[in-house]
Amino acid sequence: TSRLLADDKGIYKVLEKVFKNEKVAEDQKLQVLIEYLTNEKEFKAENENIGQLINVLLQLYPENYKVRTAYADYLVKNNKYEEALKEYDYVLSVEKSNYFIWEQVIFIENTLGNNENVYNKSDEAIKIFKDKPILYLFKGNSAIQMVKNGEAIEVIEKGLEYIVNNKSLEIHF
Repeated sequence: TSRLLADDKGIYKVLEKVFKNEKVAEDQKLQVLIEYLTNEKEFKAENENIGQLINVLLQLYPENYKVRTAYADYLVKNNKYEEALKEYDYVLSVEKSNYFIWEQVIFIENTLGNNENVYNKSDEAIKIFKDKPILYLFKGNSAIQMVKNGEAIEVIEKGLEYIVNNKSLEIHF
């Protein structure tokens, strides 16, 4: 529905009113927001309006980890990695069971060259998601950067054990 409405220039004013209405469920508001965040064409065209909608949700639900995750995703799409990390760190302090948030945080830390954070966050994530080889790869690579070569070899070898039928990932090890 939002794609049809997006042609109407007043849609964001209407959505803003709907988002401010506390009778409308948080999850319904988030679903609309996620649709805009995941539609690349819509996101580029309406970036500022989407940001305003997110701000409405942040004001109403400042501690809702789903809202904070959507905000972090918005920041990443706008190349504001440092700010996004703060939001994702908050989310992980409340909700540690979402693997994709861990992976996103570690990717960002790696992109920013924060080897110690990559190492520590990979280590923490491995305790929760023991069977995810990419976490071992990140921890091993950051260990190499930190001149922990013996540990790097152990970690990378352990990660190799979890690769099943994925030659492209295995090559990175």
